Amino acid sequence: MRFPFIFSGLIFVFSVCVGLLTSCRQDEPAPPEVPSGRRTVLVYMVADNNLGSADFDSYDLAEMLAGVKAGALGEGDRLLVFHEPYGTAPSLKEVTPSGVVTLASYDGDVCGVEASTMRMVLADVRALAPAESRGIILWSHATGWIEDGIAENRGGECLVSPLSFGLSGRRKMNTSTLADVLEGEGLDFVYFDCCYMMGIESVYELRRTAPVLAGSPTELPSAGMPYERTLAHFFSPGSADVAGAARVTFEYYDSMSGSARTSTMSVVRTAGLEALASATRAIYEVSKAGMPVAPFVAQRYTATGIERCNYFDFAQYVRHLGAGHPALVAAFDAALSSTVVYEAATPYLWSSIALSDHCGLSTYILPTYADAADRGYSSLEWWPDVASHLQ
Repeated sequence: MRFPFIFSGLIFVFSVCVGLLTSCRQDEPAPPEVPSGRRTVLVYMVADNNLGSADFDSYDLAEMLAGVKAGALGEGDRLLVFHEPYGTAPSLKEVTPSGVVTLASYDGDVCGVEASTMRMVLADVRALAPAESRGIILWSHATGWIEDGIAENRGGECLVSPLSFGLSGRRKMNTSTLADVLEGEGLDFVYFDCCYMMGIESVYELRRTAPVLAGSPTELPSAGMPYERTLAHFFSPGSADVAGAARVTFEYYDSMSGSARTSTMSVVRTAGLEALASATRAIYEVSKAGMPVAPFVAQRYTATGIERCNYFDFAQYVRHLGAGHPALVAAFDAALSSTVVYEAATPYLWSSIALSDHCGLSTYILPTYADAADRGYSSLEWWPDVASHLQ
């Protein structure tokens, strides 16, 4: 399925000539154990889609190289990239001050949004770049909670849009599948360099994957994160400064003008999500499902009409539902503030949607209780734990 590139121990660890790689046969002995480093960050780049055909993956790899050459990596730090380009076979690369080196190549039929592939790549990263601290940056298309991606028993073929995480050709990965793969990996953070992943339904599903989740509850510009500016934050001394990377990304787009000035970013402490779910459930238990009537106007996070919108501001909606229960709203606000540790939004999305409300998390407002089966909403853990109490 894959063709690993095997190093001798001295060449792999110490040689400045890291480009001298030799391939091996499947039956050759395993390479020597690699000493553990300080921190390894994997950028999981699924670009077999229009982002790749427009070379945004190449631009971001160039930004990563620029950031590493500028000193983003400290002693014992490594930056690896699983790169699935447009129309060609994927590979595992390392970005070093001397250039980008290929560590492993995979067969052309390897698909980055299949659970087996992601598990294989994570295992390769553990073997080739073991470290005391590890994080992952997920790079691709995404639409968060919508559960219509591939399942292990479906064989892989799905529609192009909508999707959950990733888009590889005509295939994608459900958020629940992503959670299942990442749980138990010992990650310190998961950062989404893709759209719509910071919804309460998605982060709740992913709450056991890492202590910190970060990304955007809205659509991101195609250029994504400015890696040459943010990489140093992921490799900061002590813990990774994930909020710093999110802040730099936001400020980068907030400094622009016109429709280019569009960004929402947030960082979530997953330890707070159980309490936030409990506080939300208490309000839902005294409320009714469906879009509240006028004069309430839900804060949309997309440019589509309300009847087609999948993402609304979470806090605005919950606070409206709990307006007659101030103690419940106070408990909700306290749980929210201890969970969302950073959030920021430009005044408008694409110069078209005013962002008067932004808490850092989106939610889906069910038209009716019976609509829960739509696109797999009721298959998410948020449904039985919280949303099903809203009737």
